[in-house]
Formats: sequence, structure tokens, C-alpha cells
Amino acid sequence: QIFTDPIPVLCLNGALALRGSADGKTTQIFTDPVSPEHTEMVIDLADNHQKDGKPDPLLLQFYIDDKIYAVPKNDHHLELMKRYEALAGHPQERLEDIEALRKIGQPAKILVLTEDPDSLIETAKKRFGDNIHLVRGSPEPFFVEFLSKGVCKGTGLLKLCKVDGVDPKTIVAFGDGDNDMEFLEYSGMGCAMKNARQVTKDRADVVLEWTNDEDGVAKQLQRLQEQGILCPAEEEVKMK
Repeated sequence: QIFTDPIPVLCLNGALALRGSADGKTTQIFTDPVSPEHTEMVIDLADNHQKDGKPDPLLLQFYIDDKIYAVPKNDHHLELMKRYEALAGHPQERLEDIEALRKIGQPAKILVLTEDPDSLIETAKKRFGDNIHLVRGSPEPFFVEFLSKGVCKGTGLLKLCKVDGVDPKTIVAFGDGDNDMEFLEYSGMGCAMKNARQVTKDRADVVLEWTNDEDGVAKQLQRLQEQGILCPAEEEVKMK
């Protein structure tokens, strides 16, 4: 479907949905925050991290509404913040300590930045079991995402479609990361980019011949439009 203004936007790997208008204003549709108990466990995991037997606290980033809050504790953390900002195109608000973070509210998503995400994931799996959803950062693996159990782009898509009365099978989805697998699987047409990892391509209906940098999304949408597959949302309603 082609949606018109205001546009529903699925954010934070399915943990937050907003409705955004052309004037830049947004309203929240739903959010599935990390529980207070698990938030404290993630804080403890990051604060008490060790490397070679020595304290090596990891950088925490909290996602609350449409803002990112970070609590850097050393110069390396500041470098990681800059690196993430360059990747995501979204600046973080720097806070002095965890207490300031707790007063803001419950995060929809928590990011722990680390140069060794695979090791952190293994440690987190032992600590949390299946009580929290972990996502390995992509395309550059220098962070791990912590989400509430059952929260992912796929379940977020289904929830958003239910709110708006849209059949998920009318949705075309695009992805290149490990966090896109369910998103591609639950949509009507899941398109994996050429640069996606094989585990993501395996869950897609279509593997594109273009990468993100080659305007693969725009080229596929143009092709679908020329084939008469895409139509405005109001036309979809009339056709039913």
C-alpha cells in the first residue's frame, strides 16, 4: 500500500509506533517498553562488565519516545557515541548518570555499545534466558539491542496493521539486517537487499539485485508500480 499523510512509522525494531505528518509533528500509536526489572539488569550488565579481569563498563543508550539518551563514562564512550550518531544520523542527549536516566521514563529499547557484540550476546543469553529479545547491531556490529520479550519489527508490523485495519499481506517490506528477518517474513512481500546477510535473504520472498547504496528500495518500488502491484491505501479499500 501507499499511505498518505499522516504516515504510520514503525520505530526501534517494533518497540514504538508513531504517526508522522509532513510538518514534522508526531503522535504515539503504541510502545512496548523494556520492563523496570530487565532495565535494571541491563544496567548492571553494562556497569559491571570486565575485560581481562579489569573493570570495563560499557556505554548505555536509552530510547524513550523519539529521543536517545546516553551516559558516557570515558573518552572511548564519547567516541562510540560519535560513531553511532554518524551511523544512525540521530544525536544523543548526554546525561551525567544513571539516576538522571531513571527519572525520564522506561525505555522502549536499550543499546549497549561494545567492540565485541557476540561475546556480550552470549553473556546476556546466560543472564536473561529467553526473557528479553536481543538483536546484534547491523550493518556495523558494535552494539547489541535489548528489547522486551516478543518485540521485533515483525510483531510491531502486525500490531500496527491491526491498529490501522490493514492486511499485512498488502505490505511490501525491505531489509538488510538480522533485525529485519521477521519483518520480511510477516509482510506480504519481503524484499531483502543484495547486501543483506544470508540469514536475512533466507526469510525473504525476493532478493534484490541492488544494494541500499544503489537505490534498491526506490528501484523495486518503481518496478512494482509499473507492474500495477502498488496502489494508494484508499484504492486498496475500494478494491475490497
